[in-house]
Amino acid sequence: MARLLSLGETLMGYRLSEGLSYCRIDGHAIFLDIQNDRYFRLSDGMEATFTAFIDGSGNSEAELAALTKNKVFTTAPRIERNDAGSSIVPPTRSASELSGPFGSLSLLALLEVSTLVLATRRALKTQRLVDVMENFVRYRQKQARKAPSQPTTLSTLLVCDAANSFNRARLYVPVATSCLLDSLSMAKFLARRQIDTSIVFGVTRDPFAAHCWVQAGDMVLNDTVGNVTAHTPIRIV
Repeated sequence: MARLLSLGETLMGYRLSEGLSYCRIDGHAIFLDIQNDRYFRLSDGMEATFTAFIDGSGNSEAELAALTKNKVFTTAPRIERNDAGSSIVPPTRSASELSGPFGSLSLLALLEVSTLVLATRRALKTQRLVDVMENFVRYRQKQARKAPSQPTTLSTLLVCDAANSFNRARLYVPVATSCLLDSLSMAKFLARRQIDTSIVFGVTRDPFAAHCWVQAGDMVLNDTVGNVTAHTPIRIV
């Protein structure tokens, strides 16, 4: 099960350092450092200290100082950011697995998806991941309204039609596929259609693998339910 500690959540005056999020899989903590675009684990000793702290088992000042020295915890004032949530509805449906009267590929959609994919690829190559995600959040807030947590039949059809329109057009864009590139591009495409979504980052532990996908309510929009549920959420944007 995932245990996501938000940037603003504090315990005994300590909180996760800026840009860090984590989840626990089989008792082990895995971290995502979005500031430095990396995943990492702690040494056995430091993981035991971290786990004891999160579980409220008690720690010495020296142990907490060690975690702070290694930039896992901080006591500094929180920087106001809005690029991460703390929970997501477990997915039960996938747009690609639902049948429906979805439209055919249009030239306008192909041009729009191509533009979004190329612009997003350029941003990922030239900007820090944390800046890319913060820019995406601002873009989404400007463009999209809040989607219902459990879409109605009509809204489900609209969301699926838009998602599958992106997926069809993406096949013709001559850029290698990537879960982060495609998830960001799709989420922007949907935001333009007043569809609010979340980008979910997930990991597996043994073997380690990282993945991300787009989700609206309980519906995955660019992957299958089976594939995403094999990953434990570590950050929701």
